[in-house]
Amino acid sequence: ANLGANVTLSVGAVGVPQLKYQWLKDGTPVGGNSPVLAMNGVSRVNAGNYCVTVTNMAGSTTSATAAVRVNVPQLLGSPQLLPDGSLQLTSGDINGGQLQPSDLPNFEAQASADLVNWTTLPDALSLTNGVLQLQDASRTNFTTRFYRIVEHPAP
Repeated sequence: ANLGANVTLSVGAVGVPQLKYQWLKDGTPVGGNSPVLAMNGVSRVNAGNYCVTVTNMAGSTTSATAAVRVNVPQLLGSPQLLPDGSLQLTSGDINGGQLQPSDLPNFEAQASADLVNWTTLPDALSLTNGVLQLQDASRTNFTTRFYRIVEHPAP
């Protein structure tokens, strides 16, 4: 889903007596006692793996997992030339949301001299106060250098 979209998960179950529903996000209870879990205006915090446990006096069963991924555009900050000659560029969620350490492996920094051929910059990204920081120590080896930060889906 894209940032700000509405996402609805639902499950169908039949049984007597009355069924009870407990939705889980990454193993943590969320939502109320309903066969529908509605999330309005989703952001990165809504991303995760969801399932629901349906229970009555006869027992319980848990649904298959539904993976919810939320695409959040990044807002790039102004590049800074650091005293050691390296370049630093910041990037954060456009809605001001903070990235978590668990988000960092999903991002990749890339550089190019011609906007056609892109090279991954290993270990160029770090996370400070919920904001990505790209630091390129090898930028002094190039007369022109373009950067992009790619977010890959979480596994």
